[in-house]
Amino acid sequence: MQRIRRSSLLGLYRSHFIGSQRDIVRAVSLNPLSDPTDRKLINYSYEFYSTFTTWPKELRPDLRSAVKADMQGDHKVSEAYFRRALEKAQSLTPEQLGGQYHLKVSGIAIALAAVLEKQNNLRGANEIYARAFADILRVPPPPAPTPALSGPERMRAISLSMKLGEIAAKFGQTEEEEKYLVFGTEEILRMMKEVSGALPSPGNENENHGGPQQDLVLPSWVSYTDAGSVLERLAEFYSRTGRSDYAVPLYLQAISILLPPSKSQSRTPSILDRCRGALLMNNLAEIFASPSPSRKANIEQATAWAKKGLAVAQKARGEITPDLTKNTTKSLDDPLTTCESVLAVLMYNLGMLSEKKEDVAGAKVLFKRALDQSKIAGFEEGEVESQKAIARTSNS
Repeated sequence: MQRIRRSSLLGLYRSHFIGSQRDIVRAVSLNPLSDPTDRKLINYSYEFYSTFTTWPKELRPDLRSAVKADMQGDHKVSEAYFRRALEKAQSLTPEQLGGQYHLKVSGIAIALAAVLEKQNNLRGANEIYARAFADILRVPPPPAPTPALSGPERMRAISLSMKLGEIAAKFGQTEEEEKYLVFGTEEILRMMKEVSGALPSPGNENENHGGPQQDLVLPSWVSYTDAGSVLERLAEFYSRTGRSDYAVPLYLQAISILLPPSKSQSRTPSILDRCRGALLMNNLAEIFASPSPSRKANIEQATAWAKKGLAVAQKARGEITPDLTKNTTKSLDDPLTTCESVLAVLMYNLGMLSEKKEDVAGAKVLFKRALDQSKIAGFEEGEVESQKAIARTSNS
C-alpha cells in the first residue's frame, strides 16, 4: 500500500504562511517599518515613494537608484547601490536614522540579499541575511529592564531566522536549519507568554477538534497566521527528519493558534486561517498514517484528523461569497484558491487512507472527488495524482 502522499501535494502551501520564509525579499519595499511576514507582492515604486520620507536624506539617492535599477532588471547596479546605502546606514546613529534602527538597517540588508538571490548568488545572500540576523541578536533581548528591541524588530529577527533556516535546508545543513527554526519558535512562544501569561496548549493528539481551551492573546505586531506558521515550519522540519514525536505537539500548538475555541468571543479566525488550519490537520494525519521508530501507524487516528480537516475546510469554503472573490487573483493569500486546493488535498489523502484500510471502493469515490475538486481548483498535480489513483484502484 502506498504511503499517504503529502510533500508534493502540499508543497504549494508549506511555508507560509509566513511570507518572509520564502519571500523575505520583499521586506525592504523600502518601507523599513513594514512587516516582512506578509506574502503579498509589494509594488516597489508605490512603497518607495509613499515611505521615502522615513529615510534620512543621506540614504535617499542610493536607495532611489537601487530600486530603479532593480525594477529595470539591472541587478548588478542595484546591488552596488544597496551595498553603499547599507554601509552608510550602518555608520549612522539611531537618532540619525530616525528610530526603528534595526528595522531600517536590516531592511536595506534584506533588499541587498534579495538582489543577490536574483543573481543566483545564494551564498552571498545568505551571508547578508546572517549578518543582519546577528546584528539584531547583539542587542540584549527581553526581559531586560528596558527592552532594546521593539516588537516589530523582534519579529524581523524571527523572519530572518526563518529565511536562514530555508537556505540552510537548500544547502543540506540540517543542524543549522534546526537551529534557526528553533530560535524562531522559541521567540514566538516567548512573546506570546509575555502578553498572555500562557503558551498555546498542544491539546491531545487523540482529540480531533483542534483549538485551545482558552483564548490566546498575541502582541499587536504578531498575527495569528504568522505565529502559527513559525511553529508549522519547525513541525514540518521534525516530520521530514523522522522526529514525529517533536512534530505532533508543534502542529497541535499551531492549530490552536490559528483556530480558537468554537465559543471564543475575542476573535473569529479568517477563512484563510481556517483552511490553513485544515491543512495542518492533514499534516497530522500524514504523521499518524506513517509508522516511525517511536510509534506505529494509526490509520483510524489519521482518518479522524483528515476528516476534521475536510470538515473545517468545507465550512470555510462555504462561507466564501462572490464579494470576497471579486477582483482577486490566484495566489496563496487568496481564500478561494487556498480552500479549493486544500479540499482537493484532503479528499485525495482520505482516499489514500481508505485504500490503506483496504476499502478500495470508498477510496475510488474519494479519488474521483479529489479529481473533480482539483479541476475546480486548477490544481494540476492534484489532477495527475488523482487520475493515477483512480487507475490503480480500478485495476484492484
